[in-house]
Amino acid sequence: MNRNALLRLLFSLYLLYLALPAMQNTTGNVSSLFWGCWLLFFLCVAGGNLWDLLMTEGERKKQEKVRKRIFAKQN
Repeated sequence: MNRNALLRLLFSLYLLYLALPAMQNTTGNVSSLFWGCWLLFFLCVAGGNLWDLLMTEGERKKQEKVRKRIFAKQN
């Protein structure tokens, strides 16, 4: 699981690296809004992957128990 999160984080950083030159040429309100939304989405993706990397094994087990309990209530 951690390897996948690390790969996703590295890929999102690569996409940010590719997008930075285009962000500097922003003119107008629509393009500024687009890049602002893009950066917000990037922060959500990077934050989620960092959280997945930093989550301890005990927290993973606790989260899995909660998921099983919710799944059991649904069925």
